[in-house]
Amino acid sequence: MKSRFVAFFKRIGQRIGRVKKKKSVFVTPQPALTAAPQPLLLEAAKVFYDETEVLSGNIRIHVGRWNVVGAKQTVLLIHGLSANHMCWKVMGEFLQQQGINVVAVDLRGRGRSDKPRGDYGTKAHIPDMCAVIEQLGLNAPGREKPIVIGHSLGAAVGMVLAWKHPEYVGKLVLMDAGAPISPINALKAYFTIRSSVQRLGTVYPSAEAYIERMKEIPMLQPWEEVIEEYVRYDLEDVGEGRVRSSVPPYVVEAEYNSIGSSLSIGTIFKNNLLHPLKQIRRVIDSEILHFRYSELRMPVLAIGAGAYNLRPGDEILPPKGLEFLKNHIPNCTTHTVEGANHYTLIFGKFPDRDAAILDFINR
Repeated sequence: MKSRFVAFFKRIGQRIGRVKKKKSVFVTPQPALTAAPQPLLLEAAKVFYDETEVLSGNIRIHVGRWNVVGAKQTVLLIHGLSANHMCWKVMGEFLQQQGINVVAVDLRGRGRSDKPRGDYGTKAHIPDMCAVIEQLGLNAPGREKPIVIGHSLGAAVGMVLAWKHPEYVGKLVLMDAGAPISPINALKAYFTIRSSVQRLGTVYPSAEAYIERMKEIPMLQPWEEVIEEYVRYDLEDVGEGRVRSSVPPYVVEAEYNSIGSSLSIGTIFKNNLLHPLKQIRRVIDSEILHFRYSELRMPVLAIGAGAYNLRPGDEILPPKGLEFLKNHIPNCTTHTVEGANHYTLIFGKFPDRDAAILDFINR
């Protein structure tokens, strides 16, 4: 009998225990798991600069990066004719401070990228830019399409990239280039650009001698520390303390050849006289000379330099050029940076330039 009472009260105790366990679920609910607030992500972001390389076919393309780990926005910077990625230091650091990841390339033939002989122009550069975007994951899931900013030749490369591969370009910024120019302005611009590339192939007795020569170029005034860093990056040691620009003359000549032109006026006449069909074919095949502006569907910002370079009228993107872009690109806004020439537009510190670009990115 005693064992029956013990068993009975044991069962009652078990039931009471089960009821208490059920009540405890409601009396002390467990907190729900929540994601960390966005500001914590920004506080934890790592900000640093580094350099890397990607392969485009068998060509090494060198890249500088102003990194913001965790950033969803990325800007791809493409420099001009004889420049390198260090020309973007002012812009790269500014955008990085805004929480934007920045990638800047040395185009093939420049800086520390490979310098093959052969064809250049957009047909060579576009596959290189696609390789950079793909291999560095700039188009990875969860990230916004890159904003491409190009200066001078880089603007033309950016235009063709955006036209042929809109899946890789969210927005496009054209800095002092991109519009057709009249024959007279083209000739003035030719002499301006020619003066900036005369250094190529010349051997200087020392880095200091090279820098002093660069300081004499009127378009690079006022001389800033960032310009000297850019120039030193461009130097190539040829032994016994002597240096020269790392950009071979044949690279720039090949860029001109791709649109049926040349650094030498004599060569232009010679080619047109001796190889007329070849020259016509180059002009017809040029993706820049026959660009389809109306087919750019992403937002575009065109920025012009308000000051001349060597003499009045040699502006690369004058007001008429800005007006042309605004009228021929479906979604294009324009801005002029007063006091900036073609070169100081990227080397200098211009708050209105920075504000226009940042507003465009965040729009």
